[in-house]
Amino acid sequence: MYFAFSRDEAKSTSDIARELGKANPAVRHHVNELVRVGLIIAVATRKRRSRTEDLYVTKARRWTVDIRPGRSQDYLHQVNRGFSSILRAIDRERHASISARFASEEPPFPTLFRMGLPRLTPKQAAEVAERMSQMIDDFGGLNTPEESRYRMVVYIQPTLAESREAYLRLTGNELGETPDD
Repeated sequence: MYFAFSRDEAKSTSDIARELGKANPAVRHHVNELVRVGLIIAVATRKRRSRTEDLYVTKARRWTVDIRPGRSQDYLHQVNRGFSSILRAIDRERHASISARFASEEPPFPTLFRMGLPRLTPKQAAEVAERMSQMIDDFGGLNTPEESRYRMVVYIQPTLAESREAYLRLTGNELGETPDD
């Protein structure tokens, strides 16, 4: 639901419900949560028939999930729920873009999925993350009518095997089952 909002165009819950084909009460629930956690903010109101609607925009062009030691289990659970939601939204966008690309002989836009497993030191991984974030910021500021919006996601983390080895080394315990095991 978060991705249906933008920083540049204020939208109401009914706008989002219409775009996503969802019921207005369900959208309202999610919007209230997004407002509560500070990811979207109300910036204006508009009169629609006999009622007034709030209009929302995203609070930032980009955000980073802060996972440091000492966070509560509830916080980590909410981060995992949010991340799963983001991946579902990305998958819907991927499906739609593939359908659009194969609907004609001339693809309407470029797409890219690139995956690699480079061996990096923690310092190198941090440098890659910073450079990719900077690239997203550099292109994220462009905003002319002839431009289309593209989703750009940077996901950098150790493989499952690396994480399990690190957990065992740090705690002396085996890492429990992950949701996809």
